[in-house]
Amino acid sequence: MGLPVEARNEFCDRGGVNLVISPEDTGTVHYVLTGGIATDKLGKHHGQYNTLELGEVAPLDVAQIPVSLHLWVRALCTESNVTIRGYGMLQEVHPLQKANGQVQLELQLTSLTPKDIVKQHLFDVYWREEEESTRFNSPFTIESSVPIRDLAEHYMLHVGGFRQHIIYSPRVHNCQPVVSRQTPVLLTVIPHSHTGAEDPTRVGLTTRMITAHVKHHVMLGLAGTVHYNVEPFLTHLSEDPGIQALIMQGNLRLIKWDFEVQGYNPNGLVWHKNRAKALQYNHAILAHWGLDAYLNPVDIDEFMASREPFTVAELVADQRLVPKGQTNLYRYDIRCGTCQGQEADIWLHNSGRNPLLMYNETDWQPRLRGKPILYADTSFSMSIHESGVFHGALQQYRGFLFHLHVVNLFRYRRSASDNDKFSADTVWDWPVRPESMSLPA
Repeated sequence: MGLPVEARNEFCDRGGVNLVISPEDTGTVHYVLTGGIATDKLGKHHGQYNTLELGEVAPLDVAQIPVSLHLWVRALCTESNVTIRGYGMLQEVHPLQKANGQVQLELQLTSLTPKDIVKQHLFDVYWREEEESTRFNSPFTIESSVPIRDLAEHYMLHVGGFRQHIIYSPRVHNCQPVVSRQTPVLLTVIPHSHTGAEDPTRVGLTTRMITAHVKHHVMLGLAGTVHYNVEPFLTHLSEDPGIQALIMQGNLRLIKWDFEVQGYNPNGLVWHKNRAKALQYNHAILAHWGLDAYLNPVDIDEFMASREPFTVAELVADQRLVPKGQTNLYRYDIRCGTCQGQEADIWLHNSGRNPLLMYNETDWQPRLRGKPILYADTSFSMSIHESGVFHGALQQYRGFLFHLHVVNLFRYRRSASDNDKFSADTVWDWPVRPESMSLPA
C-alpha cells in the first residue's frame, strides 16, 4: 500500500522516485518579506500598526523590531476558476517578543501580462480564531479566485505594510479538476523535532522511530507518511536501507526543510520548534489540497490508534471521520511500566520486537488536546494542536480514533506519582502484536 497515484505524481520526478524532495516539488512557492514593527522605548506596540521597511525613519522615541513574513502559495483549477491559496506566518526575529495590537494584512494580486484591462484581486484572509489576527507566530490562510479566461501568466503580489513586491507566476498545468476518489486517502505528517545538531544517538532514534511510525500507520490502513526534516538528519535518514525501502514502496516521503524560519542560527535566531511545526503542518495541508486527502499530523512520539481494527473506507462510510472536515481526537499517554527513566533506549536497543509492545500502561484520561485529522481542501491555519475549517466544513470530536503519546521518550515526565492514573489496559495494541508486525533489529 503506497501513496495514491495523484500524490506520487506530485512527489516524484518523471525519472523515478526521489529519496528526498523539496517543498517546491509539491507545487508550492515560497516567499519571504522583511520589515520592522514600530515600538516605543518600553517595547510596547502602538495600537494598530503596519510593518515598516527596515532602516526607515520611525517617529521620535520609537524603535523597530525586525519581522519577517513567510508566505507559501499554490494555484489549483476549480471548475471555471483558478483558485490561488496560500498560508503565511508573520514572525518577529526576537523569539521572546510578544506582539500586541492589530496586525493589518491586506494582500492584493495585480496582473502584469498584457490584457485588455489590468485586473486586481484581493485575497480573503482567514485566521483560526479572531484574536489570532493580533498575534505574531500564528499561521493564517489566504485565498482568491480568478476566472480561467482572465488568468494572467504573471502577477505582482503586494502585502500591505511591506514595500517589497512579489512576482508570482501561477503553476497551473493542464487545468485538471480536483481529485475525487471512492475512498479518500489518509496520510500521516510528521514535522522535525530537533535543532539539527549532529548527534549519532538522536539520528539513530529518529531513524528507528520514523520506521516504526510508517509501519504502524500502514498496518492501520493509512497510505503512508510525509516527514519533514533538516540537515544533517535528512542525509542520514535517506542513507538508511530501511528508510530507502519505505520510500521505494511509496509509503514514505522525505521533504527537506531548509528555510530560515526553522531558526537554528542562520541569522542569529533562537530555534523554536513550534514555529517550524506549524509551518510544516500547513505546508502539508497546502501540498495535498485538491488530492482528496485526509492528514494525520503528529509528532514523532505520537501514534494514531483505535480499540479495534478498521479500514479507511469504513472510517469514511461510517462517518467516523467528519466528512470533508476536521475530526478532533483525544490523546492518551502510554508508558513502559517496567522501565525507569527516559524510554529512548527501548527504541534504540531491542531484539527486533516492535518497541510499542513494551508499552504496557495507558492513562485513559486525556491530559492535553490531541491533534485533529484534517481534510486538506477545507482545513487551514494548523497550529500545534488545533486547526480551523472554512467553506462550510464541520469540525467535531469522534471517539473511535485517538492518539497515543509516548510521554517518557525524552525525559521522565510521568513517574511513580502517577501510578494510580495508569492501567494495564492496552486494547489499542492489536496492530503491533507479534503476529502483526515486527521491526528490524
